[in-house]
Amino acid sequence: MNNAAGDHNGRSERGRGEGRRWGLQAAAMLDGLQRDCRWACNQILKRPAFALLIVLTLAVGIGPNVAIFSVLKALVLQPFYYPEPDRLVQVWETDVAGRWNEPFTAPDYYDVRAQSTSFKEFGVYSTQAYNLSDADAVRVLGAACTAGVLRAYGILPARGRLFTDEEEEKGRNRVVIISDRLWRERYGADPGIVGRRVRVNAVEHEVIGVMPPGFQFSSPWFRGHPFEIWTPIELRRDEEQRESHWLLAIGRLRDGMDWRSAETEIRGIAAQLAKAHPKTNVRTTMWILPFAVAILGQHIGNLFILAVTVGFVLVVACANVASMLLAKGAGRQTEMALRIALGAGRLRIVRQMLAESLLLALLGGIAGVLLAFCSIDLLRNFIPNTLPGREEIGIDIPVLKYAMGISLVTALLFGLAPALTVSRTRIVDALKEGSGSRQATKRRNRILRFLAVAQIAVAVFLANGAIVMFTSYRNILRIPQVFDTERVLTGEIWLWGPEYEEKGQRAAFADLLVERIRSLPGVRHAALTSKLPLEGGTNREIIAEGEDYDSQIRRPLTETSWATSDYFAAMGIPLLAGRTLNRADETAGERVAVVNRALAERCWPGQAAIGKRIRANSGTPGWSVVVVGVVENVRQWGASQRPLPEVYEPYHANPMVRVNLVVRAQVDPLTLVPAIRQEVARLDRDLPVSDFRTMGEVLERATRNMRFLTSLLDLFTVMAVLLAIGGIYGFVSYQVAQRTHEMGIRIALGATSGSLVMLVFRHTLKLVILGAALGVGLTVNAAFVSRRLIYGISPVNPLYLSGGVLLIVLLALLGSGVPAIRGSRVDPVQALRTE
Repeated sequence: MNNAAGDHNGRSERGRGEGRRWGLQAAAMLDGLQRDCRWACNQILKRPAFALLIVLTLAVGIGPNVAIFSVLKALVLQPFYYPEPDRLVQVWETDVAGRWNEPFTAPDYYDVRAQSTSFKEFGVYSTQAYNLSDADAVRVLGAACTAGVLRAYGILPARGRLFTDEEEEKGRNRVVIISDRLWRERYGADPGIVGRRVRVNAVEHEVIGVMPPGFQFSSPWFRGHPFEIWTPIELRRDEEQRESHWLLAIGRLRDGMDWRSAETEIRGIAAQLAKAHPKTNVRTTMWILPFAVAILGQHIGNLFILAVTVGFVLVVACANVASMLLAKGAGRQTEMALRIALGAGRLRIVRQMLAESLLLALLGGIAGVLLAFCSIDLLRNFIPNTLPGREEIGIDIPVLKYAMGISLVTALLFGLAPALTVSRTRIVDALKEGSGSRQATKRRNRILRFLAVAQIAVAVFLANGAIVMFTSYRNILRIPQVFDTERVLTGEIWLWGPEYEEKGQRAAFADLLVERIRSLPGVRHAALTSKLPLEGGTNREIIAEGEDYDSQIRRPLTETSWATSDYFAAMGIPLLAGRTLNRADETAGERVAVVNRALAERCWPGQAAIGKRIRANSGTPGWSVVVVGVVENVRQWGASQRPLPEVYEPYHANPMVRVNLVVRAQVDPLTLVPAIRQEVARLDRDLPVSDFRTMGEVLERATRNMRFLTSLLDLFTVMAVLLAIGGIYGFVSYQVAQRTHEMGIRIALGATSGSLVMLVFRHTLKLVILGAALGVGLTVNAAFVSRRLIYGISPVNPLYLSGGVLLIVLLALLGSGVPAIRGSRVDPVQALRTE
């Protein structure tokens, strides 16, 4: 027992000893850390101007990265506040030959819903506008959807309930769910809103729910526009509708299911449908896209480009600061040698140098956050309002954590090399040279040259990218758009209500509306169309005269528009052959159409298109039209997208619910808006006219994303180039200062100022040329990434690449000119005394 007690007491004593030793070590480390921080503060205070220059340089590098991270966080990392958003998917139909975003048909939806086991919820919907006329008539965007759509989002209403499956049936679907904003702004936050009857599309509906604040119904169509209202969709399982693709499909995967496995299952279902319905589904399959990717689309690539660009800006800033610290360290060799000789360890030297770098980086990070905070509003204005999460961009806790992390990384990037270089000072050599010597070691010079070359390479790469993007944007703006952008006004009308359920009713209203608008003072032409240029539209497969139907062949999609007779004159689209549509076509027994040049050249190359026939690509005739005219191509899916073949039919052949009013004015078109609203209200007070724009504004919207990317890329490139030129200036200044003695000897031996300047220029030019060559190589290797972002120009255009290189070379030489001239004017007597 005594031995056991003794062992226990011994172990206790050893444990207490270990604890005291660890405590002493921790206290020593804390004390050392405090001394390092005090030393770093003293070093910064000794040279406040030098420290301020470093902090500002770091702010320019860190600020854009923090700002872009706040954008990525809001738009990509956390764009949706739905439960488990990674389980939300967009489901598309497509041709078996590729992955195209083709909507669902109603029969295919019913088959997938019945056979699939991958989805916890699955539904389809159609985006549309609604006319609210229980007070003043207004138009709001919404969706007609199956009950599974809102359940898939996983968000319950703040008031009331969601739809039931039974409410999709005709006669039971006069119910509506509204957004929190609509509830507050139109209905005054009425606490009794659930159960209240409101007038929607000229028919009374019962409000059964109000979605919670902040809920965003995001859709690949109408991206970023606020959805305010939802109604049950009325679908019929009509086998004749298997070729009518118009429904967007969304699903929530069940627990344990990933989207790739779900896609495998629905592709199997599509294969079964192809066997069961060979006339309609033989070339149709299905695929899945993660919801975030479906919503953000090409913007993910654009944001990635910006993130890489600001990353390069930070690299240049770090290289710049590292060069400054290396140059500063050259003047401290004697001090460091003395400290090492007096017993200071090299690890302690490195730790102190890193403490100084860390403090500078934190100050630069704070300044960068302030810069990012001041630029958030400007950045938000650059970003298209079609992106979900745009209003959430800001500086919050996660962004501040990122700023802290990037500041720490930055401190290592620019601080490690100077710290290691200074710590490797040879005591004997440094003490022999004396405190007056500023000659850097070969290692330091190699590092400085490497940093200078790297900055030039990045500057050349970014400069070429900025020039190419700017040229591409300019090319897009210069594309002849055919239509008139100056005097053409557009507005949108949705013909909802019992009075427009029949096609003949919609056609009669169109005739009356066009006549009234045409008679207004200042109006030259007025027309209605199913869609506007540059904003997408409706497409279908056709068979041209001379072709035979084959269910195994997928015909290229052809755009289709329905317009009234005065449409081409109102829009300013030139007629190339034949005639345009006229009033007689609306009641003629034989259907006619006008086609664009692209369709005429594709279907009848080298032949006259007038008199040729086009029909539906189906086993049954379906529809058939005779070509009576050919007009110039109009771009349908964006300002930079090539024109697709298009058919224009009279509006009366298919009077659609959604129509766009097109007015060519003799005066400022926007001055006609009040008169147009008044005329529409006289015809039907339940029909609002919304989204009035000139065609110039339509073109501006179509190029907004390109302008956003180009503007920010140019801005960040200018910052990087200025930093790189500043780095060259500092490098040459340091080199000239190190060669002061040599300069004095050369002047004493008769060298002229011009020859000394050229000596410095030749040395600088070698590094600049090397950096430019590396920048060109980087540009060539990255060309495949940027190819899809540009229009009308190669990403490695020799002319623009040479221009970018020449620009950077000239700026670099200009930056080196001041220190070169200053060095050439040194007093030889004073220079010789510096040795």
